[in-house]
Amino acid sequence: MKLLDQRKVSFVVFFLLLGISGSAYAERKPVKILDLSSSGRTIMITAGSRDGLKMKEAILIRRKNKKLAAARVIRLFAEKAAIYVVARYSREQPAKTKGNHTFNILYGIPMAGVPKLPPGIASRVGGRAGGGGFADEIEDDLGLNPQDENYITDKGREYEPEIDDEDYTPEVTVRPEFPPTNYRREHNISVGLGLFRNANLSAALNEESPDSSSTTTYAGIFARYTYNFHTFYWLIKKRRALISIEASMGVYNFPFTDFTRVVNAQKAQIEVIPLGVYVHYNFELSPLFTAYPYLGYQYNIVSATNNFPNEHLDDLRGGGMAFGIGSSLVISRTINVRLDAGNDGTFVGTVVKF
Repeated sequence: MKLLDQRKVSFVVFFLLLGISGSAYAERKPVKILDLSSSGRTIMITAGSRDGLKMKEAILIRRKNKKLAAARVIRLFAEKAAIYVVARYSREQPAKTKGNHTFNILYGIPMAGVPKLPPGIASRVGGRAGGGGFADEIEDDLGLNPQDENYITDKGREYEPEIDDEDYTPEVTVRPEFPPTNYRREHNISVGLGLFRNANLSAALNEESPDSSSTTTYAGIFARYTYNFHTFYWLIKKRRALISIEASMGVYNFPFTDFTRVVNAQKAQIEVIPLGVYVHYNFELSPLFTAYPYLGYQYNIVSATNNFPNEHLDDLRGGGMAFGIGSSLVISRTINVRLDAGNDGTFVGTVVKF
């Protein structure tokens, strides 16, 4: 009887140990994530049939004590398996990490509430449970897979070197490329200040040594309208060029005393209105800066007060060729500033584009 009691105790201990070993599958198992599908729903992990995984079995994915998602096995190998996420419990999703040891799985026990696999995700074509015999294949049909997900396959997967691999190329942050901003507008109106160059009336009317070729500058204001249009560079290849046609009007006045008559010096207020037409050939050195030569014709309308002799104004009035260089700097989508300098004077102004 004593021997029989010992056998009974041995059988009880044996079945207890068997039960404990059978429940060991419910313990946590650290896994690596080998790959993910484009949607993150299909994941390849480093646990397979040797670890006790079974086809369509429910698996709980955790990071430390945080429950992330529930999945079911859709393809099984000896040391790895493809699982399909059927429920998510956290904003954090399983992903490949540098250490790749931060996740663990819980399996081998009934899990109430874990959804079944969607129809057509995994279909068995033969073989035994646990991955033996024939392979379990994954259907990837657009009708059953509206997200057009790329499922993992053991063969044909692109080679992805590890970070410490000599073939690894570090990722480079790529900034999104936006369409270039159009800072040019067809219509421009410019207003500003200028030093208009014209004949030096004092030198021209000097009785002792008149010099009609002497010039000086007079401060005034100007307003210009510019029309821009694109064309192509000539005699080179077809690259876009910007040409401007400009109409200009200015005004300046200055006091003048005629000392040709020493006895009765005559004082007058001289007013000049320069009218001009110019052509600019613009070189866009950058999206924000443009330089240009200009060529045009300027005509001066002159008047004077106090019955100033009309013939003494001949050197101021009349027209001639105007040429020089200029530049334009973009301030905003609608505002530029410009600077022009040539034989007609020096000008700085603000450009309103529309």
